[in-house]
Amino acid sequence: MALETILAIVPTVIEWTFGPVKRHLSYAFNYKSKVEKLKNQIKKLTSQRDGLQQSVDQATRQGDRINDNVQEWLTSVNKAIEEAEEAVIGEEQAKERCFFGVIPNLKKRYQLSKKAEKEALAVVELQGEGRFDRISYRPLLEPIVTPSVYDNEALHSRVSILKKVMDALMDPDVNMIGVYGMGGIGKTTLANEIHRKAIEDKLFDVVVMATVSETPELRKIQGTIADMLGMKLEEETEEGRACRLRQRLINEKKILIILDDIWEQLEPKKVGIPFGSDHKGCKLLLTSRREDLLSREMGTQASFELRVLSVAEAWSLFETMVVARALKNKDLHEWKDALKELSRVDNEGIQAKVYSALELSYNHLASDEVKSFFLLCALFAQSDIRVRDLLLYGIGLDLLRSKNTVEDARNRVDKLISGLKASCLLLDGEKNGSVKMHDVVRDAALSIASKSQLLFTFRDIIELKEWPTGISETAPKFLYLTVKYMSFLNSWSAQN
Repeated sequence: MALETILAIVPTVIEWTFGPVKRHLSYAFNYKSKVEKLKNQIKKLTSQRDGLQQSVDQATRQGDRINDNVQEWLTSVNKAIEEAEEAVIGEEQAKERCFFGVIPNLKKRYQLSKKAEKEALAVVELQGEGRFDRISYRPLLEPIVTPSVYDNEALHSRVSILKKVMDALMDPDVNMIGVYGMGGIGKTTLANEIHRKAIEDKLFDVVVMATVSETPELRKIQGTIADMLGMKLEEETEEGRACRLRQRLINEKKILIILDDIWEQLEPKKVGIPFGSDHKGCKLLLTSRREDLLSREMGTQASFELRVLSVAEAWSLFETMVVARALKNKDLHEWKDALKELSRVDNEGIQAKVYSALELSYNHLASDEVKSFFLLCALFAQSDIRVRDLLLYGIGLDLLRSKNTVEDARNRVDKLISGLKASCLLLDGEKNGSVKMHDVVRDAALSIASKSQLLFTFRDIIELKEWPTGISETAPKFLYLTVKYMSFLNSWSAQN
């Protein structure tokens, strides 16, 4: 019985004893097949890597970013191929013999075979891991941030407005903010500064700036917003594109959308901007030439006027820009020459652009009445224009729609003045009961008047039912002479 038991376990003992020995010996004698198998696996992995690398290079050229797992796989593959090739190089050493070339070097063959097998398993594993559904993704566009000009300490008025706008943007109870000012005053520059600051300070998850312009194109505005969100709008209609944009934007917590240069009412929902109760985290910053458009038609909760730079600010800005770019460390005569050139450019180039911008504002005034009244204001050379004088001339030249009574005329003048102020073509005067016009605006208005057939049209002088306080009995005669004088100016302007 005991013998049978011993005989039964002998095969197991032999297998446990000689099996491992046999396997280890096979490593020594089969090293060539192990190495050959490794070479084949290296070839397959190299081909797989090269194919993927081509796709990676193409995606990179298109501006895509490569997924991290793809980059990590390529790094692991390069390392594995390098180690596997080192093992293959060891094949020549394994062929060496010891004891004067009589006995094979079993130790080196064994080591090479084990290493080749290990490397082959690693290579096969990498081959399996190298199958990717997607290798890259299209990143969100990085907005082009313009350099700041607000770091000039002398630009007090601009820095002050910037701070007020930024404070309003941070106010949780304010979601629509307006900035208004005459054409060419620097509204777009301010908008760019807010755009830059919002991005650099990471105040919002999404910051988008789009130009609306005189003739707004909804598809273009929608496309600008979509581009910055990494979207592709495939809908045919503006309504469909708006719905798609809204669905995307509603998922963002904090959004700032800057719409620059608005000329007429623009409903956010038509663009696709979730707003108000739809999305309390979405804020709009609007710029326009008209304050009434922003406050009444668009419904801004806070509006800020951008006024003309003071002489000191304008000079400081010029000095900073020119010195930094061209005149740093230059001699006095070069400064004088630059100033002369500046005067020439101002007369020939800058002035033309400013006049063009102001003429655009003029052309968009609501009626011939307000246009004529604007040109009338430009005829006053003094800095402060008395509203009473504008009333007097307006009545005398029959420029006003409301003409039944002087009170009607006075109300009409007040309304016209408010409209021109809202369009930033008139400013508050230094004295009570007065307004003023910036020199540049006046020069542009006179230029327009010299070309306009509208300047003034005359009908019968209205019959006054009552007179403003302070106007003497000679007023009717004065008004008659005024009409004659203005008629002369009109004829002279048309001829010259």
